[in-house]
Amino acid sequence: MKTFPQISALSLCLCAALALSACGGGDGDDPQPASNGWRVEEGQPVTLRFAARAGNAPVACGGEAVVNGVAVEPADMRFYISGVRLLRADGTSVPLQLSGNNRWQYAAGENSVSLIDLRQPAGACALTSQNHPELSGTAPAGEYVGVEMVLGVPLAVNHLDAADDVNTPEVLRSSVHPAMSWNWRGGRKFTNIELRPTDGSAVSTLLHLGSTGCNADPAKGDYPITDCGAPNRVPLRFASFNPMQQQIVLDVQALFDGQDMRAENRCMSAARDQSCIAPFSALGLDFHAEDGSGNGRSVDGAEQRALRVEQVAQ
Repeated sequence: MKTFPQISALSLCLCAALALSACGGGDGDDPQPASNGWRVEEGQPVTLRFAARAGNAPVACGGEAVVNGVAVEPADMRFYISGVRLLRADGTSVPLQLSGNNRWQYAAGENSVSLIDLRQPAGACALTSQNHPELSGTAPAGEYVGVEMVLGVPLAVNHLDAADDVNTPEVLRSSVHPAMSWNWRGGRKFTNIELRPTDGSAVSTLLHLGSTGCNADPAKGDYPITDCGAPNRVPLRFASFNPMQQQIVLDVQALFDGQDMRAENRCMSAARDQSCIAPFSALGLDFHAEDGSGNGRSVDGAEQRALRVEQVAQ
């Protein structure tokens, strides 16, 4: 009597899944799984989601998280992201074309920029009504395996007049996003991240990351700004990232590691600011508080550890 190999139910499921993938099967507006990463069909939106953590614990306004052994809560949790590109397995990449111009993002080719707002209207953030933990756009149809971006605002738009409600994009206006700009010369705060102890202590630990030492002063008619001594933009690369299953996490424990959260730590990106040592190290930026010689660029061989990829609960 002739016998036949047994085929398990698991094998049948795997074969069916592979067949569906090979045929480009699957419905819905989300990018579809592919054999090598994830797949985008023509015109499909791609959404990148962000979250805040202290280690593995959630960070939310009105809640409590422990950083360096101290219970804290956020008073602000906003940052700018630009230069988003999707990575292919062959090492090439394509830009994510942002979906229109509005209060959250500005689509302008290589000068495109988005604001991520991780606040909730509670606790020290009670006065805010905003929350925008994502950015979205489109890309050419194809398979992708990762993503790269920049924490910061592109030079060409960073020093637009934040008070100009006519010519400056909404996402970069002070009237739309208060406390996200310095003066005209200084440009935008790439990050406004602030934590306060929950015991009511009148201290805060914050990071206002931004460019310093810029070579002109628009307020005095000296324009445009073409360079800054310390640009302080942070390149981020996640070689393995799937937006269907993962999000990008800002880890405030990694960002402020070692700082005394019961003391005042107000990093404003000044070249000799002792409060900037920990966060600049976590971001992989060249910074030397002892003599102010840091150039605000990524240190060769150093990897930033403040942002990472996290699996999203399904």
